[in-house]
Amino acid sequence: MQILRVLDALCLVNSKHRHFKLQKPNSPILPIKFFTLCFALTSLFCVCLAHARQFPNLEAAKGVASISADSITPLHIGDTIPETLWNLPLQMVKAGQKETTTVKLNDYRGKLIILDFWATWCTPCVKNLPKMYSLQKQYSNDLNIVLVNSKSTRDSSGTVSHFLENRKQAYEFQSIVMDTILKKFFPHNSIPHYVWLSDNKVVAITDEVRIDKDRLNEKLTETHSEVDPPPAIPYDFRVALFVNGNGGKPPKFLHQSFLTPYIRGLKTTTNLHQTDDYTISRITFTNNSVINLYRFAYKKIANATFARLIIDVADSSSLSLPEIISEEWKTKNLYNYEAQFPACDDIKARQIVKNDLKKFFGYKVLKNHKSMKCWVLKTLDSKKPTDFDKSLKRETNLYEEAGIPIFYNNYPFPPLLLELERIYNIPFIDETGLIEPVKLRLPADLLDSSELQKSLLNQGLSMTQETRNVQVVTISDK
Repeated sequence: MQILRVLDALCLVNSKHRHFKLQKPNSPILPIKFFTLCFALTSLFCVCLAHARQFPNLEAAKGVASISADSITPLHIGDTIPETLWNLPLQMVKAGQKETTTVKLNDYRGKLIILDFWATWCTPCVKNLPKMYSLQKQYSNDLNIVLVNSKSTRDSSGTVSHFLENRKQAYEFQSIVMDTILKKFFPHNSIPHYVWLSDNKVVAITDEVRIDKDRLNEKLTETHSEVDPPPAIPYDFRVALFVNGNGGKPPKFLHQSFLTPYIRGLKTTTNLHQTDDYTISRITFTNNSVINLYRFAYKKIANATFARLIIDVADSSSLSLPEIISEEWKTKNLYNYEAQFPACDDIKARQIVKNDLKKFFGYKVLKNHKSMKCWVLKTLDSKKPTDFDKSLKRETNLYEEAGIPIFYNNYPFPPLLLELERIYNIPFIDETGLIEPVKLRLPADLLDSSELQKSLLNQGLSMTQETRNVQVVTISDK
C-alpha cells in the first residue's frame, strides 16, 4: 500500500505526468523513467525497513507519536491513566547490561504499580531501595515496583547499570532510564518520589516515609483513600523570603530580623546571598532546626560531630534530631530565619547570626576538652590497606545502608572515621599515621563492633576502646 502511494505521488509531480504511458521500444525516455522509479522504490523500501527496526510494532510508533511533552496534562490522585501512557515505549536498563530494552507500563498492568523516581546520587532514594526490594518480594503476586530515572538527574544508562550491578547482593532491580515523559505526567520538585497506580487510576502520591506494609495492605484491600499532599509552596532563593509571596504568606514574626515558626509545605533550605565580590548581604534558613542555625553561626560546632558535641541545656529537644521526625516535632522545633544587612565578609555575617541567636535562644557555646571513651584505630601492617592499584576508581557504598558488605576503594581514612563516629556516637581517634588512600572491605553491619574489629585486623589494622582527652564543643544554658 505504501509503495502504491509513492507511485501515485510520482505520477502527480505535475499535471502533464498524471498517467504513466509506455514508450516505444526505441524511445530514450523509457530507461530514464524506469531507473528513476526503481531508485524511488528502493529508497522507500530502505526507509520502511529502518522504521520497522526502530519500532518493532506500529503500536510502539504510535505511542511515541501520540505524546508530546507540551501536550501533557499532569495527573493527580484520582485521575484516570490515559491509554497512550500505558502503551508508551520506555527505555529499561538491567544491572550490568549496556544496552537498553523497551518496556511499557502496560507490561506491569493488573497489579498495584509504584513508580519510584530516583537517582544514583540521591542518598534517601538509595537508602530506601533495600526496603522497596523487600516489599517487592513479599508482595510479588500483587505489586510491581518500577524504578524511574529521569533524564534531569543526569544519570546515564551506563551509570545506572553499573550502580545496580554493584548492589545485586542487596537487591535486583531494573530501571527506566532517560525518562522525560513520566516526569511530565507526575511532576515533582524532589526525590525520592513515589506514584501509586491501581485499577487504571492514580491512587496515591507519597514520600519514602509512607512506603510501608500497612499502607500497602490498605491499598491492596482498598480500605484507605488518599488525599493530595500539601501543595508545594514556590520559593526562589534569589529573592528575599516572604517578599511578594515568595515562600507563601508570612506568619506572625517572632524576631526583628526575622524569625518565624515552622510553615507546613515549605522545604528546608539554607541560602547565602553573595555579591560579585563574594561578600554576603542576606542569610536565609527555611524550616530549619535550631542546631543547624548554631552550626552555621559557630564554625566550631559545624566542624564537630554529634559525638563531640555536648548538649547541656534544660530542654534539649530543639537541639537534637529525633529518629522519627513528626509534624508535631516540626511545629515545635523548626524555624524560618532571615537576616538582611549591608554586604560584609563571612566572619561578620556569622557574627550577625550569632547575635540574633543569643538574643532569642540564649545558649552559650564553649570549646573545651573532656576525657572520654573512644575507639582508637592503629596500624599493625601499613602495607595491607595501602597496597593496591592507585588507578582504582574512587568508590564506596559506605553511606547507603544496603545490607551488603562495605567497599571502600581509594579513599583516605577521615571520611570513614567520621561515618563510624556518627554511627557509634562516640569519638573515633585515628592513630594509624596513614595519610594516603586505603582500600578496605568491611562488614555490612558496621555497628557489630566484633565483626568490624575482625575485618580490620585481617587488613592490618586494630580497633580498640580506650580513654582519650578529646576536644569537644558544649552548648549550655547555664
